[in-house]
Amino acid sequence: MVLCLLMLNLVFVKKIDALPLGVERVEIGNWTKTREANEIEGDEKKINSEEFENTKNINLNDDSNSIEIITNLYKNETKSMRTLKAVNNLNSNESTENPVFHKGNKILRTKVRSFEPIYSFSDINSKTSSYENLNTWIGSDTSTKWIDGTIGSKIITWPCYTELLEVNSKIENPVEWRMLEGEFQLSDEDINEIKLKKVQPVIGVSTDNGDFQIILPFNDLIHVLINREFTDLNYRSVLDSYKFKIYKDIINYQPINIPENKKYCNKNMHDNLSQHTHSKHIDCNILEATTADNYFRMIGDISNYIITGVNQYKISLLIGQVARAGENASSYGGGTSKIDLFLIKNPQFEVMIKPYKINENKKEYISDDYKFSYNEKILYDLEIINKDENYDFSNLEVDLNLKKESNSSDNIKLDKKVIKLNNKSISDDVSVYLNDNKTSTTIEELSSLKKGDKLIISSEKFNYNITEYDCLREKLEYNYIVGFNYLNDYTYYKYTNTKQLAIKPIGGSLTVTVNSNKEDYFYLKLKGESNFANIKVKNNHTYTICNLDYDKEYKLYLINSSSYKPENSQSFTLQNTSGFKTKNITINANQKTNNYFTQRKIDEIVINR
Repeated sequence: MVLCLLMLNLVFVKKIDALPLGVERVEIGNWTKTREANEIEGDEKKINSEEFENTKNINLNDDSNSIEIITNLYKNETKSMRTLKAVNNLNSNESTENPVFHKGNKILRTKVRSFEPIYSFSDINSKTSSYENLNTWIGSDTSTKWIDGTIGSKIITWPCYTELLEVNSKIENPVEWRMLEGEFQLSDEDINEIKLKKVQPVIGVSTDNGDFQIILPFNDLIHVLINREFTDLNYRSVLDSYKFKIYKDIINYQPINIPENKKYCNKNMHDNLSQHTHSKHIDCNILEATTADNYFRMIGDISNYIITGVNQYKISLLIGQVARAGENASSYGGGTSKIDLFLIKNPQFEVMIKPYKINENKKEYISDDYKFSYNEKILYDLEIINKDENYDFSNLEVDLNLKKESNSSDNIKLDKKVIKLNNKSISDDVSVYLNDNKTSTTIEELSSLKKGDKLIISSEKFNYNITEYDCLREKLEYNYIVGFNYLNDYTYYKYTNTKQLAIKPIGGSLTVTVNSNKEDYFYLKLKGESNFANIKVKNNHTYTICNLDYDKEYKLYLINSSSYKPENSQSFTLQNTSGFKTKNITINANQKTNNYFTQRKIDEIVINR
């Protein structure tokens, strides 16, 4: 007997260890629930219900006397829900001989609608929270008895006790509410990793061999609460756009099975895993449209509700069963699955552009502290590194804009099939190198990037010229979005980030004018500490010399055409502060000069690049 127990324990440990690398399970236990009708004994009524005209009671094995009718659950004006105590107080004050006193911890049947006004889970004029209001009616203190489901899961099911006599979208349909609640504990280390966005805490279902699936089976309406706070996990598996009010906010139950979310669902497995809910479930690995700290989080990620210093948590599943009409109404029950929390480490990787120069026909990458200058041409490669110790990546997709503020210009899109530059395929002009291999491979290498792998994507078409705008900002910002699979073919990671290259500012400027009574060209020499320029200017015309160094002395000379020596010099220093970035110099020349320099048209001189 002892040996048998030891063997069972070893099997249990093996199951836990079967989780993929980078994933840890936090078990949710101590599950309690709202009492079912068959769990209520004695003369107590089985269900608390508002009064409905378009329904009949089913699956109760007796008459309507099993139903406790509530006549004043909601305030007429605001549709705000009263607590059980408030309703009982109203009943006791009525002038009836036998006032009705309701008892909680049982199914609550209420109205639900898709049109205004919307019913509330709480009294919006009181300090009582929606959870506390509901808890007085359906508070869960009965132990949950899970049964074996498919693929090693644990499930619970229940019947529907209401049948619609007529289908009418304008009628306030009944919904039967239940609450299931479990508890879990997080260590300080777990919480720290969650807060640092190193880990996503995602709800899912434990399955055979210690594995898991990131889904939540339910039918028909569900809210997920963490420590009595309603989360953004609220869904419907029915077509009608039902709504409810959480305190003062109207919640639109989000539909499941949206076409664009099909890629997140392992349909055969998940339909099998949710047989008890008529294959209705929400895939908790669906990525949200908005980012949190640069990554697109899974919808089942509850990190927003994890608090530093709080180790004990309660998770509540508020589930509504909507009444149906027709022959299958009595057999169309609801249910859910026992869920756990899975701590999924976020992938570690790097995406960057690597500028380079060609020196003696060899590519030399430029150091990170290099500053590019105005009109300088940047040649670059694209580098992708899998820096993760847990995950291989597959089906990589990268969308990179070399200019953050641009949506079309200098845009690179790539995947394992094609590489595009500004929406034109350049696949034939691209070389892909894996792990510093000197021999190029194909873009199909993007289909799989093993732990520690590095990809260099190179093309002569990858280049960019620094603009005046870049110089004014003193940086070139580029942003990218990268996506890939990591745990399996249905689990995706998507990340966006912005990086930058340093750019030299366009320096100060000198505006010079030579005045003379002669219609001639004049010749000037500008000399700085480390550079000089010979300048040809036309009489009485203004010329600008750009990109001069700040805080360094310059001298400007008028060249004497007879002696070929400088004359009439002026000194100046520019500063990178408002009002001192430019200098205007006017030179008065009375004698005619000779063509000392080779004549060429010069409108603007740019030096010190």
